[in-house]
Formats: sequence, structure tokens, C-alpha cells
Amino acid sequence: TGTASDLVIPGSYSIVDGQYVEGNDYTVTEIGDGAVSGLSSLISVTIPSCIQSIGDNAFTQNEYLETVKFIGNSQLTTIGEGAFAECFEINELHIPASVVTIERYAFSNTNLEVLEFNEGSQLESIGMEAFAFALISEVTIPASVTYLGVGAFGDCRNLSSVTFENTTGWQDGTTTLSSSDLSNRTTAATYLTNTYANREWTRS
Repeated sequence: TGTASDLVIPGSYSIVDGQYVEGNDYTVTEIGDGAVSGLSSLISVTIPSCIQSIGDNAFTQNEYLETVKFIGNSQLTTIGEGAFAECFEINELHIPASVVTIERYAFSNTNLEVLEFNEGSQLESIGMEAFAFALISEVTIPASVTYLGVGAFGDCRNLSSVTFENTTGWQDGTTTLSSSDLSNRTTAATYLTNTYANREWTRS
């Protein structure tokens, strides 16, 4: 629903004479692969609380998409591969606390300047190059995160401050990363974007 530029994903629907119509008979729980990709007119999208997963490339290459709103008490757990890749105009993003997995390339090649994971985040995994080339200058990695894919924040040239809510137990392959180093926001940013950017990070 909404206008051609402002898309509101419906939270429910009905089926009448074989046609999908507005209604309350069925709940929408996912946005499918490639569902709303490559639309030059799309400026904003509003995602209801009932959505549990966003599919691969669901919104990719919507080059003028600026705003992604998650409303209500979100149940979203998974943001798929390349879901918002090459949405160049997105500059602010607040990831719902319910999200557990952000797949690779999910937000790569955007002009993202503000990235926040909502309080109480359950996030566990940030995939390869998920936020590559973003313009963010700072980010806080939630304590729940146990996996950072290769180049998860690669080529984020403005990223100078990274706060790890949990600095212990991180490994780059077989090498244990110093908790004291990761407690230093500047050093952590250098590690994440440069020194160890081309390796997977795991936390036990």
C-alpha cells in the first residue's frame, strides 16, 4: 500500500475470488527474495512488526530509497543476502532488537552514515561485507554478536570508533584478539576496517 514512492508493507491480507486483497485473514510474515528490487521511484519503505524475515535481494538496487522504517515491536529475525545492497541513498538505519542474523552484502554499497542496533539487541551474526563501503563514523557491536564475516565493515573509510559491548573471546582464525585492544575504540575500528578486515571473526 502507499504511493509509488512511499511503500507500506501490509501486515495482513485476504483472498477473494483468487485475488490478494486488503484484509485480516492472513498475516504477512516475510518479504520474499527480490520482492521490491530495482524501483527507481521508491523513496521510503515501512515494514510492519509481523515481518519475521526479509529475503535475499528483497530491496536491492532501489537507488533512491532513503528511509527504512521498522514499526512496532518488531519480530524480524533475518535480513537476507543483499537485501538492501546498492540502495545508495539510505543514510540512517536502526536495526530492531529482534534481528539475529544479517546476511552477507545486506547493506553493502549504501551511503549509510548512522547505524544503530536497538537496545536489547539479540544479533548474533553479521555476514561478509554486510556494511561494506558505508559512510558510518562510529558503531557499537552488541554483546550478543559472535560472528563477523570477512569485510563485514570493509572499506568503511570514515569508521574511526568501534565499541564492542563484549571484548572477550574474539578470534581471527586461530589468533586471539586482545580484549584490551578491542576496548580501545580507535584500535577496534582499525582492526575491523583494515588490519583484520579480510578475515572472519568469531567469539566463543
